[in-house]
Amino acid sequence: MGSQREGQRIAPLFNLSGVHLPRFLFPLLLLLLTILAPRAYAEAEAPRVLAVLEQGRAAETGKGFGRNLGMAVRLYCDAAAMGSTEGFTRIGRLLATGPAQIRNPRLANAYLALAASLGSHEAMNHYDPRYDNAEIEGDCPAAQAVGGTEL
Repeated sequence: MGSQREGQRIAPLFNLSGVHLPRFLFPLLLLLLTILAPRAYAEAEAPRVLAVLEQGRAAETGKGFGRNLGMAVRLYCDAAAMGSTEGFTRIGRLLATGPAQIRNPRLANAYLALAASLGSHEAMNHYDPRYDNAEIEGDCPAAQAVGGTEL
């Protein structure tokens, strides 16, 4: 019985040898994934992280109370400390494009590079290659740089 099985070939579950897929299919799928990936962060984040990100957005835009960019950065730092790629991206974006008094291109690049290494495509839209990356040391140097308040 064992010798009989050795001579038999098991048919593959899927035989795609006769199927010819259009050449544009793979690039199309890659494009769709690239477009949909930034929107998928909300599904990947824990509820607590989402709540902190929403509070940070409210502080950044002044929704519900006065605009407080220091508080926004502090909240985004808390989200980042919980592993949120979006938290790192938002910190970098604020430091790169915010008002002149909080801009810090080297520190922004450090956060944006970290976010990009974690899979954020948006982060590279704000990365400025003219500046080196600062070192991220200690508890949220971004909050300290913009005068973020303790939570």
